[in-house]
Amino acid sequence: MDDIKEIEYSIELPIGTRFYFMNRLYEVIESNSRNCCQECAFIDESYDLICQLMNCGGSYYERIDRKLVTFKEVEE
Repeated sequence: MDDIKEIEYSIELPIGTRFYFMNRLYEVIESNSRNCCQECAFIDESYDLICQLMNCGGSYYERIDRKLVTFKEVEE
């Protein structure tokens, strides 16, 4: 269990990064709101794993770039 704690909130994808998750394409976008979780594409999907792994700004951890980000589903 300690290994999992070490990776929590540790993945910090740069703004503009696109990635596939569950066969859908997502993009990391900058958020202007402290309430970035409400804007997130994963909020309705109950992807707790994404929330536990990503350092997006919605957590109490700070990103290195000091930006708040959220995830948006995009078209190819």
